[in-house]
Amino acid sequence: MGVIDLGVVTPYEPSEPGRPRLRLIAAVLAVLSLMALTGSAPPRSHALSTLWTIPVNGNEDSFTLTPDGVYVLSSLGARRITAYEPRTGRIRWTRLRPDDTSWIGVVDSGVLVAPAIDDDTTQNIAIDTGTGRQLWRRPGDAVAISAGRVLLTVGDAEGPSIRRLDVVDLHTGTVVWSHPADRRRTWVATGGEHPDRIAVVTADGQVTVHDFGTGRVLAARQLPLAAGTQHPDEPSGIGVAGHSLVLPGPDGDLSTVRLFDLTTLRERWQVSSPSLSGFYECGPVLCLNDANGLTGYDADTGRVLWRRPGDGYAASLGRDRLVIETGSEGARRVLADARTGRELTDLGTGSLGYGYDSDGPFYALFLTRDPPGRTAVGELDEHTGAIELRGALDPSADYCQSAGDLLACITGGGRLTVTAVGPSRYAA
Repeated sequence: MGVIDLGVVTPYEPSEPGRPRLRLIAAVLAVLSLMALTGSAPPRSHALSTLWTIPVNGNEDSFTLTPDGVYVLSSLGARRITAYEPRTGRIRWTRLRPDDTSWIGVVDSGVLVAPAIDDDTTQNIAIDTGTGRQLWRRPGDAVAISAGRVLLTVGDAEGPSIRRLDVVDLHTGTVVWSHPADRRRTWVATGGEHPDRIAVVTADGQVTVHDFGTGRVLAARQLPLAAGTQHPDEPSGIGVAGHSLVLPGPDGDLSTVRLFDLTTLRERWQVSSPSLSGFYECGPVLCLNDANGLTGYDADTGRVLWRRPGDGYAASLGRDRLVIETGSEGARRVLADARTGRELTDLGTGSLGYGYDSDGPFYALFLTRDPPGRTAVGELDEHTGAIELRGALDPSADYCQSAGDLLACITGGGRLTVTAVGPSRYAA
């Protein structure tokens, strides 16, 4: 296992008793939770360069960083969305938003998609990232974007299932195809960042798999659903992992997860546990959490690849790496090989952050105490686990996003600060 020497790492300090457990696995990597470390001052570095900074209103504002722009929803003064050039901070456009838009959504292919509330109904607006012009506005929740299409699900006011799904053109909002629920409780599942299939599952067990772009039915079959899937007040847990449809549910004293091939809808394999607390896709494998710890399964065959004791959850990093929580209340993290479970690096109480590009580069961030109030930034080599210290942010960062060699962080004093990290040492 590799050893990290950042110049700021000292022995682990247990977290405070009673600290709430963070169960949201997506937040492990998407939100850069910066834990405290002690130690000597990091060496002076000339790699980090502050490019520009603007005031923000703490948690009331949101932003998204891409290689082509920084998009900020601001509540300082008149509520507005502003697009900035990423390296200069020059304002590209500003759009006043009287709607109840609470956060910046997804930026894809030159279009920003953001949610808004209109008379208690969820809407989505699409904005041209080059000009700020509104392209379209439609009801529904934006679930996925793929190949110039957006999947919108229109919810059922009486529960967590949907009433209708619409797939619309990303740039025009024109409906490409639609699927009604026909008054049956219906759930929709997709997988991956840019899915090519949509699984539609009804409470009576009718499953259809559609081509994402055209709506063409690729497979259809009646499947027995567990009674727990039909609970009126809870989400189903139905999902897509890789090339499989995942159908969870109780089985006597056990919790069973069954996986079906998305092409044929025939069962591939199943796994049961009396204490299952999580089953999810983690990179190229599937992960299960229960009282025995964390187990990695081959996604195609269900063969057990590795087991780890403890209650740590895992999140994917790059193509074949995992960040796994360990220690009391997930206070420490390790980098591991997804296919073998082998630890590559002990990350201590630091966090890994990546943003726009899931292939990296990846940055490790650690809050320092000596000198206090800084965030040490290092670039991680996902293959070996080595970390090269690039410098420190002063003041410290509460939350960061990355795109290439840029970091955009909410820093002390209520500022959004964009920093250039410098050329990647580990880029392919």
